[in-house]
Amino acid sequence: MPTPEPGIYHNVPFDEYASWEACHKSDLWLLNEQPLAKYRWVLDHGDKADREELLIGHATHTAILERDDFRTRYIIRPRTYENDKGEEKAFNLNSKVCKALLADLKKQGKLVLKRDHYELATRMRDAVWAHPTARLILEGGKVEVSIVWVDPKSGLLCKARIDVWHGPVLADIKTAECIAATRFGRASYRWGYHFQAGMYLDGAQIASGTEVNQFYIIAVEKEPPYLVKVYEVEQGDLDIGRAQRDWILEKVKQAQDTGQWPGYDADVSPLAIPSWAGQELMA
Repeated sequence: MPTPEPGIYHNVPFDEYASWEACHKSDLWLLNEQPLAKYRWVLDHGDKADREELLIGHATHTAILERDDFRTRYIIRPRTYENDKGEEKAFNLNSKVCKALLADLKKQGKLVLKRDHYELATRMRDAVWAHPTARLILEGGKVEVSIVWVDPKSGLLCKARIDVWHGPVLADIKTAECIAATRFGRASYRWGYHFQAGMYLDGAQIASGTEVNQFYIIAVEKEPPYLVKVYEVEQGDLDIGRAQRDWILEKVKQAQDTGQWPGYDADVSPLAIPSWAGQELMA
Protein backbone atom coordinates (compact mmCIF):
# COMPACT_ATOMS: atom_id res chain seq x y z
CA MET A 1 0.00 0.00 0.00
CA PRO A 2 1.35 3.50 -0.81
CA THR A 3 2.24 5.66 2.18
CA PRO A 4 -0.47 8.28 2.65
CA GLU A 5 0.04 12.02 3.06
CA PRO A 6 0.72 13.34 6.58
CA GLY A 7 -2.44 13.23 8.62
CA ILE A 8 -4.66 11.15 10.92
CA TYR A 9 -6.21 7.89 9.72
CA HIS A 10 -8.85 5.76 11.42
CA ASN A 11 -9.91 2.15 10.80
CA VAL A 12 -6.70 1.24 8.98
CA PRO A 13 -5.94 -2.51 9.11
CA PHE A 14 -2.64 -3.21 10.83
CA ASP A 15 -1.10 -4.90 7.78
CA GLU A 16 -1.86 -1.83 5.68
CA TYR A 17 -0.33 0.46 8.31
CA ALA A 18 2.75 -1.77 8.53
CA SER A 19 3.29 -1.41 4.77
CA TRP A 20 3.62 2.38 4.95
CA GLU A 21 7.22 3.40 4.34
CA ALA A 22 8.06 5.80 7.16
CA CYS A 23 10.24 5.86 10.25
CA HIS A 24 8.61 4.33 13.29
CA LYS A 25 9.50 3.66 16.89
CA SER A 26 10.15 -0.08 16.81
CA ASP A 27 12.85 0.09 14.15
CA LEU A 28 14.33 3.42 15.25
CA TRP A 29 14.85 2.21 18.83
CA LEU A 30 17.24 -0.44 17.50
CA LEU A 31 19.70 2.38 16.88
CA ASN A 32 19.91 3.21 20.57
CA GLU A 33 22.25 0.21 20.91
CA GLN A 34 22.84 -1.29 17.46
CA PRO A 35 24.49 0.08 14.32
CA LEU A 36 22.87 1.45 11.19
CA ALA A 37 23.60 -1.78 9.31
CA LYS A 38 21.13 -3.62 11.57
CA TYR A 39 18.47 -0.95 11.01
CA ARG A 40 18.94 -1.17 7.24
CA TRP A 41 18.69 -4.97 7.31
CA VAL A 42 15.41 -4.84 9.24
CA LEU A 43 14.02 -2.32 6.76
CA ASP A 44 14.95 -4.57 3.84
CA HIS A 45 13.97 -7.93 5.32
CA GLY A 46 11.41 -7.20 8.01
CA ASP A 47 11.48 -7.93 11.71
CA LYS A 48 11.91 -11.64 12.44
CA ALA A 49 9.91 -11.51 15.65
CA ASP A 50 8.16 -14.67 16.79
CA ARG A 51 4.94 -14.90 14.76
CA GLU A 52 3.00 -16.59 17.53
CA GLU A 53 4.03 -13.88 19.99
CA LEU A 54 2.94 -11.23 17.50
CA LEU A 55 -0.42 -12.96 17.03
CA ILE A 56 -0.98 -13.11 20.79
CA GLY A 57 0.03 -9.46 21.14
CA HIS A 58 -2.34 -8.31 18.40
CA ALA A 59 -5.14 -10.45 19.84
CA THR A 60 -4.67 -8.95 23.30
CA HIS A 61 -4.74 -5.40 21.92
CA THR A 62 -7.87 -6.19 19.93
CA ALA A 63 -9.54 -7.80 22.94
CA ILE A 64 -8.89 -4.71 25.08
CA LEU A 65 -9.37 -1.95 22.53
CA GLU A 66 -11.90 -3.42 20.09
CA ARG A 67 -13.94 -5.87 22.09
CA ASP A 68 -16.66 -6.46 19.51
CA ASP A 69 -14.08 -6.91 16.75
CA PHE A 70 -12.22 -9.46 18.86
CA ARG A 71 -15.33 -11.62 19.16
CA THR A 72 -15.91 -11.63 15.40
CA ARG A 73 -12.30 -11.91 14.18
CA TYR A 74 -10.70 -14.40 16.56
CA ILE A 75 -11.76 -17.99 17.08
CA ILE A 76 -10.40 -20.83 19.17
CA ARG A 77 -8.48 -23.52 17.33
CA PRO A 78 -10.44 -26.80 17.37
CA ARG A 79 -9.09 -29.51 19.61
CA THR A 80 -9.79 -32.24 17.05
CA TYR A 81 -10.58 -32.72 13.38
CA GLU A 82 -12.03 -35.50 11.25
CA ASN A 83 -9.63 -37.01 8.73
CA ASP A 84 -10.48 -38.43 5.28
CA LYS A 85 -11.39 -41.75 6.85
CA GLY A 86 -13.89 -40.18 9.21
CA GLU A 87 -11.60 -40.69 12.20
CA GLU A 88 -11.39 -38.05 14.92
CA LYS A 89 -7.80 -36.91 15.43
CA ALA A 90 -6.04 -34.29 17.52
CA PHE A 91 -5.74 -31.04 15.56
CA ASN A 92 -2.43 -31.11 13.70
CA LEU A 93 -0.97 -28.26 11.64
CA ASN A 94 0.78 -30.82 9.40
CA SER A 95 -2.54 -32.32 8.36
CA LYS A 96 -3.88 -31.33 4.93
CA VAL A 97 -7.39 -31.13 6.38
CA CYS A 98 -6.27 -28.77 9.13
CA LYS A 99 -4.26 -26.63 6.70
CA ALA A 100 -7.27 -26.36 4.41
CA LEU A 101 -9.50 -25.38 7.35
CA LEU A 102 -7.10 -22.64 8.46
CA ALA A 103 -6.74 -21.36 4.88
CA ASP A 104 -10.51 -21.14 4.55
CA LEU A 105 -10.83 -19.28 7.86
CA LYS A 106 -8.12 -16.85 6.76
CA LYS A 107 -10.07 -16.09 3.57
CA GLN A 108 -13.03 -15.27 5.81
CA GLY A 109 -10.89 -12.81 7.76
CA LYS A 110 -10.74 -15.05 10.83
CA LEU A 111 -7.67 -15.45 13.02
CA VAL A 112 -7.20 -18.70 14.94
CA LEU A 113 -5.78 -18.80 18.45
CA LYS A 114 -4.90 -21.70 20.69
CA ARG A 115 -7.45 -22.01 23.46
CA ASP A 116 -5.05 -20.90 26.21
CA HIS A 117 -3.97 -17.84 24.18
CA TYR A 118 -7.59 -16.87 23.53
CA GLU A 119 -8.42 -17.20 27.21
CA LEU A 120 -5.30 -15.22 28.17
CA ALA A 121 -6.37 -12.33 25.93
CA THR A 122 -9.88 -12.28 27.38
CA ARG A 123 -8.65 -12.44 30.98
CA MET A 124 -6.26 -9.54 30.46
CA ARG A 125 -9.07 -7.64 28.73
CA ASP A 126 -11.40 -8.17 31.68
CA ALA A 127 -8.71 -7.13 34.16
CA VAL A 128 -7.94 -3.91 32.29
CA TRP A 129 -11.59 -2.91 31.95
CA ALA A 130 -12.20 -3.69 35.63
CA HIS A 131 -9.46 -1.23 36.64
CA PRO A 132 -11.13 2.15 37.32
CA THR A 133 -8.32 4.37 36.05
CA ALA A 134 -7.65 2.29 32.94
CA ARG A 135 -11.37 2.22 32.17
CA LEU A 136 -11.60 5.99 32.50
CA ILE A 137 -8.81 6.41 29.94
CA LEU A 138 -10.28 3.87 27.53
CA GLU A 139 -13.90 5.02 27.61
CA GLY A 140 -14.61 7.57 24.93
CA GLY A 141 -11.14 7.42 23.42
CA LYS A 142 -10.33 6.78 19.76
CA VAL A 143 -8.46 3.49 19.36
CA GLU A 144 -5.88 2.17 16.90
CA VAL A 145 -5.32 5.61 15.36
CA SER A 146 -2.68 5.70 12.62
CA ILE A 147 -0.80 8.95 12.02
CA VAL A 148 1.82 10.16 9.55
CA TRP A 149 3.88 13.33 9.96
CA VAL A 150 7.11 14.98 8.90
CA ASP A 151 9.69 15.34 11.66
CA PRO A 152 10.51 19.07 11.73
CA LYS A 153 14.23 18.67 12.52
CA SER A 154 15.29 15.84 10.21
CA GLY A 155 12.60 16.24 7.56
CA LEU A 156 11.99 12.46 7.66
CA LEU A 157 8.52 11.00 7.25
CA CYS A 158 7.39 9.25 10.44
CA LYS A 159 4.42 7.12 11.43
CA ALA A 160 2.80 5.80 14.60
CA ARG A 161 -0.17 3.67 15.59
CA ILE A 162 -1.72 5.02 18.77
CA ASP A 163 -3.60 2.58 20.98
CA VAL A 164 -5.82 5.19 22.65
CA TRP A 165 -6.23 8.89 21.87
CA HIS A 166 -8.43 10.69 24.36
CA GLY A 167 -8.31 14.48 24.02
CA PRO A 168 -4.81 15.67 25.06
CA VAL A 169 -3.97 12.17 26.34
CA LEU A 170 -2.41 9.23 24.53
CA ALA A 171 -2.27 5.78 26.10
CA ASP A 172 -0.58 2.53 25.20
CA ILE A 173 -1.32 -1.03 26.30
CA LYS A 174 1.70 -2.98 27.53
CA THR A 175 1.82 -6.55 28.81
CA ALA A 176 4.61 -7.85 31.03
CA GLU A 177 5.54 -10.66 33.38
CA CYS A 178 5.77 -8.16 36.26
CA ILE A 179 4.60 -4.54 36.36
CA ALA A 180 5.98 -3.62 39.79
CA ALA A 181 7.47 -0.12 39.53
CA THR A 182 11.18 -0.99 39.67
CA ARG A 183 11.07 -3.96 37.30
CA PHE A 184 8.67 -2.33 34.89
CA GLY A 185 10.75 0.83 34.89
CA ARG A 186 13.82 -1.15 33.80
CA ALA A 187 11.82 -2.94 31.12
CA SER A 188 10.37 0.37 29.95
CA TYR A 189 13.81 1.75 29.25
CA ARG A 190 14.96 -1.47 27.61
CA TRP A 191 12.06 -1.34 25.16
CA GLY A 192 12.10 2.44 24.74
CA TYR A 193 8.66 3.29 26.09
CA HIS A 194 9.81 6.83 27.00
CA PHE A 195 11.18 7.20 23.45
CA GLN A 196 7.84 6.03 22.06
CA ALA A 197 5.94 8.45 24.32
CA GLY A 198 7.86 11.53 23.20
CA MET A 199 7.70 10.54 19.55
CA TYR A 200 3.96 9.77 19.64
CA LEU A 201 3.04 12.95 21.54
CA ASP A 202 4.94 15.16 19.12
CA GLY A 203 3.62 13.28 16.09
CA ALA A 204 0.02 13.51 17.32
CA GLN A 205 0.39 17.22 18.00
CA ILE A 206 1.86 17.89 14.54
CA ALA A 207 -0.74 15.72 12.79
CA SER A 208 -3.71 17.21 14.65
CA GLY A 209 -2.58 20.79 15.23
CA THR A 210 -3.87 20.51 18.80
CA GLU A 211 -2.11 20.16 22.14
CA VAL A 212 -1.37 16.56 23.11
CA ASN A 213 0.73 16.48 26.26
CA GLN A 214 0.18 13.36 28.40
CA PHE A 215 1.20 9.77 27.77
CA TYR A 216 -0.08 6.93 29.93
CA ILE A 217 0.93 3.29 29.88
CA ILE A 218 -1.78 0.81 30.86
CA ALA A 219 0.29 -2.14 32.03
CA VAL A 220 -1.18 -5.59 32.64
CA GLU A 221 0.53 -8.74 33.85
CA LYS A 222 0.36 -11.86 31.70
CA GLU A 223 -0.16 -14.25 34.60
CA PRO A 224 -2.89 -14.57 37.27
CA PRO A 225 -4.29 -12.54 38.86
CA TYR A 226 -3.59 -10.26 35.83
CA LEU A 227 -2.78 -7.17 37.86
CA VAL A 228 -3.11 -3.77 36.20
CA LYS A 229 -1.27 -0.51 36.83
CA VAL A 230 -1.38 2.83 35.02
CA TYR A 231 1.89 4.75 34.65
CA GLU A 232 2.45 8.25 33.29
CA VAL A 233 5.64 9.04 31.40
CA GLU A 234 6.94 12.15 33.16
CA GLN A 235 8.48 15.23 31.60
CA GLY A 236 12.11 14.37 32.38
CA ASP A 237 11.78 10.97 30.74
CA LEU A 238 9.99 12.52 27.76
CA ASP A 239 12.90 14.92 27.37
CA ILE A 240 15.37 12.03 27.31
CA GLY A 241 13.25 10.17 24.76
CA ARG A 242 12.97 13.23 22.53
CA ALA A 243 16.73 13.85 22.64
CA GLN A 244 17.34 10.22 21.69
CA ARG A 245 14.80 10.49 18.88
CA ASP A 246 16.49 13.60 17.44
CA TRP A 247 19.90 11.92 17.61
CA ILE A 248 18.65 8.71 15.99
CA LEU A 249 16.67 10.43 13.23
CA GLU A 250 19.74 12.52 12.39
CA LYS A 251 21.77 9.31 12.05
CA VAL A 252 19.15 7.87 9.70
CA LYS A 253 19.04 11.09 7.68
CA GLN A 254 22.82 11.11 7.23
CA ALA A 255 22.79 7.44 6.22
CA GLN A 256 20.07 8.07 3.66
CA ASP A 257 21.94 11.08 2.24
CA THR A 258 25.29 9.26 2.00
CA GLY A 259 24.09 5.72 1.29
CA GLN A 260 26.37 4.51 4.08
CA TRP A 261 24.92 2.13 6.67
CA PRO A 262 27.93 1.07 8.78
CA GLY A 263 28.11 -1.83 11.21
CA TYR A 264 30.34 -2.07 14.28
CA ASP A 265 33.82 -0.55 14.02
CA ALA A 266 36.94 -2.67 13.51
CA ASP A 267 38.60 -1.66 16.79
CA VAL A 268 39.13 -3.95 19.77
CA SER A 269 37.06 -2.55 22.62
CA PRO A 270 37.02 -3.28 26.36
CA LEU A 271 34.14 -5.47 27.50
CA ALA A 272 31.74 -3.40 29.59
CA ILE A 273 30.09 -5.49 32.31
CA PRO A 274 27.29 -3.92 34.42
CA SER A 275 28.27 -1.40 37.10
CA TRP A 276 26.58 -3.54 39.76
CA ALA A 277 28.63 -6.66 38.96
CA GLY A 278 30.28 -8.19 42.03
CA GLN A 279 27.91 -6.67 44.58
CA GLU A 280 26.89 -10.16 45.71
CA LEU A 281 30.41 -10.55 47.12
CA MET A 282 29.69 -7.74 49.57
CA ALA A 283 26.91 -9.69 51.28
